[in-house]
Amino acid sequence: MSDSILRLKDAPNYFKVSRTTIWRWRKQGIIKPYLIGRIAYVRISDILHQIDNGQSRNP
Repeated sequence: MSDSILRLKDAPNYFKVSRTTIWRWRKQGIIKPYLIGRIAYVRISDILHQIDNGQSRNP
């Protein structure tokens, strides 16, 4: 898997999911943003893992 990073605010467009989904994953601790200065980043591999495991669906 890739350890590339992406700005958190760009993640919804990059992965074609809603901002709410990214926010929910972040609140649930599924993805962990990393701060570099004032900008939050996430690992692309973390989000791909959630998408592959079907975590984007509501229970």
